[in-house]
Amino acid sequence: MLDVFSQPASGIQDAPHDPRLSAAGHQVGLRAVRLNCAGDRHTLSQELMLGLSISLEAVQSWDSLFEALTAPGQPERFGILLLGYRDFRFRHPQLSDELDRTLVAAQQALAAQGKALYLLAAYPETDPTHF
Repeated sequence: MLDVFSQPASGIQDAPHDPRLSAAGHQVGLRAVRLNCAGDRHTLSQELMLGLSISLEAVQSWDSLFEALTAPGQPERFGILLLGYRDFRFRHPQLSDELDRTLVAAQQALAAQGKALYLLAAYPETDPTHF
């Protein structure tokens, strides 16, 4: 598998085997969001707030999340590690679609500014089929 950080950010991609080590090697700041702990929009908001270290107001709506992710103070290269992504998509397809649209829109807006937002779907270590 090619290292995702050596390529331009493009949609939600599979995370490399050791995403934190790979991100550090490419000087990409990486935050993790535990989607496997989200059961509804409220708990998803809490997990986004905790994982991204942003205020609760920034995750109250999709527009607010977009604004927080594309704020001028964002680093040049950063990533979001989506833990339990496959399970979350299966359990909450509509919520997942809304989250995906917001994240990809933020990624595209940042790319237009010359910045990179890597969106990485992480899978459990017990599932080596994604390598």
